[in-house]
Amino acid sequence: MKNNNKIKTLLDSTNTMIVLSVLAATLGAFLASPAAGLLSTFQATLIISVIAALFIKKPVFIPISFFLVSFLFTFAGEKPVALIDKYGDYSLTVALRSLGVSLLGCAAVYLIKGEHKPFKGRIPTAIAASALVIAATLWSAGASGTPWGYLKAQSCADGFLAERFELEGVTVSGMYKIPWEDKYACDITAIGTNSTAVLICSGDRIDDTVTEMFSEKITADAEVRLTSAIRSRYPEGNFEVVCKYSGIYTEKLSLSNKNSVSKYLDYTVNILSEETAKSFAAEAEKYYSAVCASSFPCNSLTVNGGIRTKLYYSISGNPYVPRSKCDYRMTPYSTTLLPTSAWTAAFDSFGK
Repeated sequence: MKNNNKIKTLLDSTNTMIVLSVLAATLGAFLASPAAGLLSTFQATLIISVIAALFIKKPVFIPISFFLVSFLFTFAGEKPVALIDKYGDYSLTVALRSLGVSLLGCAAVYLIKGEHKPFKGRIPTAIAASALVIAATLWSAGASGTPWGYLKAQSCADGFLAERFELEGVTVSGMYKIPWEDKYACDITAIGTNSTAVLICSGDRIDDTVTEMFSEKITADAEVRLTSAIRSRYPEGNFEVVCKYSGIYTEKLSLSNKNSVSKYLDYTVNILSEETAKSFAAEAEKYYSAVCASSFPCNSLTVNGGIRTKLYYSISGNPYVPRSKCDYRMTPYSTTLLPTSAWTAAFDSFGK
């Protein structure tokens, strides 16, 4: 009997109630986070708040703990990109939602087991408590989603990623709900970089920035490699390389296999020094020869150059097609078509 009294006294102490509330909030905050995957859709904040309120004498500590722990948990952890774009202060938004859902759950329990019941009779009390639980459930589901919605979005995302990309070299987060919208999202991050793309599923519709991230990284790497290939033969050359991906997504994009979509990469070499038509033709020949000798895979190669404020020349073709089978034409073009790059800056700097 004495032991039971000691346990009851311990459980009723303020410090114990605070510790239990914090532990409950920590478990709830993790299970409600995107890192928990499918479990994040199972109303963890509400369920744990209700269970904790049944045993903690002063349930006021529970929603407060949920607010503080949720804020710290989201502030210190990785933040879903799509939610950061939607909410300026993601951590505070999650913390306030956790506070509200937990408060409704604790209030429902208090209506049933509290010392001062606001309603007389079991039926009014049950109706009021049920209304609070339903409100909390709808609030939580609107923000964190449902299991069936999550699974459908996961299947849709997996199919899209498997069809379009080789995922070696990237990490894919779990799905998470975009609150109050019929959309789920996941983040795709290139390993070793700060580059993160978002894939959003809305029913069978997909919006993504993954293709953009992959193509940007592929073309940036290709520009560096082609520049090195040309510089190895002409170290004094004054030029820049620009690469564009012109694929139609019939082949998978890959960050690890550098030549996976080489036949869809179009390169432009901008000669930064002033060239007459004759000298430009000779320079362009050198760059074509350098690319061909390096066996660098590409779809097409264009060389631009000319004289500031006068004529600008361009030669296009494929360096791997024999001259007899490919028409290499040198054509002048208008200054209005100049690329917005270091090339124009170099021309503008002459004579200053």
